[in-house]
Amino acid sequence: MQFNPESVGYFSVWIVNSIYLTGMFPQIFLNYKLKTTKGLSNWMLLGATFGYVLYWYHIYLESFPAAYQVMVPLGFSTSIFMILQSFYYDGCSHRRYFCYLSLLIGFIGALIFPLALKYPEKVSEICGWVYTFIWLIYMIPQILKIYVQKSTRGFSFAFITFFAVGVLIEFIAAFFIELSLPIVLNCLRALAGYVIFCMFFYIYRGN
Repeated sequence: MQFNPESVGYFSVWIVNSIYLTGMFPQIFLNYKLKTTKGLSNWMLLGATFGYVLYWYHIYLESFPAAYQVMVPLGFSTSIFMILQSFYYDGCSHRRYFCYLSLLIGFIGALIFPLALKYPEKVSEICGWVYTFIWLIYMIPQILKIYVQKSTRGFSFAFITFFAVGVLIEFIAAFFIELSLPIVLNCLRALAGYVIFCMFFYIYRGN
């Protein structure tokens, strides 16, 4: 049987996106168990969600493999679900910025749609690099939150571990199929972030 690198790459992409989606559920369950999302940074949630909006446009406009076009919307849905958990468990009267920015993300997402129809290549390029920048920095608020509180309570280690495994596979798959540069850079950023979180979970174990 002849080895086909491209087929391996496309199969890996399905595995990667399935891992990403599955990895969201430990955090969702932990939020449910604790009846709060206070272990998560609001800014990280907003950054992840806005990044998903731009990522969604990028993969559709670039005609990415079907795995992305199926799984990314599902991943976006889980991100929205965590924001809804935050509203439900913790309210928003004391953090109106979180509510307003959540609505702004939805407004910007809707605003991009007609532009994407008229200028698909330009919108794809801009979305690709903007979401890369957002996802480059969106974990920083969570890192700072854990460092300041000296605790990882409310932040799921399984969540970030699933994510890191998926990122590693995606990074390897990039050598078999032509994934855009923003995705490759995002993989490197995510792996670096995972190392930092692992250090925190070790240093603040039991807290």
